Order: sequence, then structure tokens, then C-alpha cells
Amino acid sequence: MKFSRVYIFCILIFLLLVFLSEYRMPKHFRWEPTFSHNDKQPFGCYVLDSVLSASLPQGYTVNRQTLYQMRDLKQPHGILLIADDMTEMTKTDVKSVLTLAEKGHRLLLVTGSCGRLMEDTLRCHSYQRGSSMPLVQYAKKGFGRDTIEWFADHRYKRREYRFYPQLLNHEMVVQTDSIACRILSSVVDTVKSNLATAVTFPMGKGSITWVCTPLIFTNFGILDANNHEYIFRLLTETGGLPVIRTEAYGPAVQAAEQTPLRFIISQRPLRWAL
Repeated sequence: MKFSRVYIFCILIFLLLVFLSEYRMPKHFRWEPTFSHNDKQPFGCYVLDSVLSASLPQGYTVNRQTLYQMRDLKQPHGILLIADDMTEMTKTDVKSVLTLAEKGHRLLLVTGSCGRLMEDTLRCHSYQRGSSMPLVQYAKKGFGRDTIEWFADHRYKRREYRFYPQLLNHEMVVQTDSIACRILSSVVDTVKSNLATAVTFPMGKGSITWVCTPLIFTNFGILDANNHEYIFRLLTETGGLPVIRTEAYGPAVQAAEQTPLRFIISQRPLRWAL
């Protein structure tokens, strides 16, 4: 009996030491962009969604409805879509975007690419830029940041924001014959006047705003210095409407849709059985 107590005591001490060593170890972060509502890693959106939910007076919600499914919204909304890349944007998606804007919704498409069909419609195309060096390595070496300039308008004064180039991984070329648009911001070292990082296209009763730097709309982006101000300036393009962020186009959802279990999960009786 005495031996058993000593054995248990030693096991407890061992577990305590393991716990303390794990607790004192430096945290390891994952830098893969997920834009997930539940992801607390740097390029997730847990903190972003929490801040926006507490800050937007008209309301902020997150769902997984597609643009097509949201066409039946009765009242105008701000619709926020954050995705690393929307190159595979379908004709249905593009038609849904245009229909929503015509009805008075204000869409904020935060993605590096909108796909050829959407880009041809807006007469605005994106290309890759920024540093190929990983962000952590870049920051440790003490390299500088790039500057985004917000152009003065009737709401805000001109302002500059400093970002690591890894977060500014795309830039847009606005065609001279593009439909009426308003360039909101661009990288300061840009030479040409038709380059931008955020552009708003009035359409019907609403608008489409394309922001080509999605990594800014993450936990890291909103906590980085005072750059949350830049995010909130972009969100004013939703016109003070209730904002819905859709996760339907995130990598986690797209991966789930490709699994054999997708059909089972989509059917309530089968889901309960599983």
C-alpha cells in the first residue's frame, strides 16, 4: 500500500513538471490563412469577428451562406467576404454579386483575386506583389514596412498606414475605361495613378468594394499597431448597414465540401446518426 502511494505521488509530480515545462515553452503560431471565425491563430478571424461584433452599432454576424443564398435578404445589408483567393468565382457567384448590389446591398469583397469574369466586369485586375520572405523571418531581421495611403474624401482626411509587405500581397490595376469607381487607397511607392489596394464601384442602389489585401482582415491585421483604423475606414463602405460576413468561401469550408462525408453532414437525419 505504501509503495502504491509513493508511485502515485511520483506520477503526479511528473505530470506537474510536464505541465510546467509546457506552460513555460514559447508559443508556436501557425501562419496559414484560414479566415475562420473560430481560429485564434494570427491569420484566423476570431479576434477580428469579436472586435467587429462589439463595434458595429447596426450588428455583425457570421454565417456560411453563399452569395446566391443571400440574394433573398429582404433588407439591405453590408456583406463581407474574406478569402485568400476567389479565382474560381463562378458565373452564379458573379451574377449574385451584381444582383445584390443592384438591390441596395453593399458588398465588401476582401480577396486577392476575384476571378477573370468578375474582374472583366469591373474592368479592374489584380496581380501579386510583396515579399516572398516569411513574415516572422522578415520581422526578426528588422526590415521595414510598406505604406498604404488612404486618399482624402468627404469622410476622412488623408492618412498613411504601415504594413508588412507580406500583408500587401496583391495590388489592383484599374482600367482607364472602368465603370465609375472611387479609389480608396494604394501603396505609397506606386508610380502609376491607376494602381490601388481598395476600390469602390457604385452599382444600382448599392456598391461593390474590392479590397485585394485579405491578410489585413485577420487577427494579426486588426491587432497590428493602429491599423485597425484602416479596417474600420474600409467598413464604412457598407454604409452603416448591418454587416454579414460569409465563411462559405473559406479554405476550411471548401475542404469540407470535397470530402465524402459532405452529403452525410448536410442531411440532418444522417448527421444525427453519425
